[in-house]
Amino acid sequence: MLLADVYRYTSNHRKCQIALKAVRDFASELSDINMKMKAYEYLGESYMESKDYSNAIKSYKKLMQLAWKEKNQTLELRAYEGL
Repeated sequence: MLLADVYRYTSNHRKCQIALKAVRDFASELSDINMKMKAYEYLGESYMESKDYSNAIKSYKKLMQLAWKEKNQTLELRAYEGL
C-alpha cells in the first residue's frame, strides 16, 4: 500500500492503480478481506482523481458488496460517498 500511496501523491495514477491491483490480488490469496476492501477503496479514489469514472464506480460497487458481506458500515458509507 505504501508504494501505491507514493504514486498517488506524485499523481502517477496508472502506477498507483497497478500497485493497488497487486495488493487486491495478494489480499485475495491471503483471504484478507479487510486489505481487499481497502484496496478497492483506494482504487476508487485513484480512478476518481484520474477522471476514470467508470472504473471508479466499479471499484466502489465492489467495495460496497464486500462491506455488506462483512457488515462493515464504515467502508459501506465510504463506498456510497465515492459513488
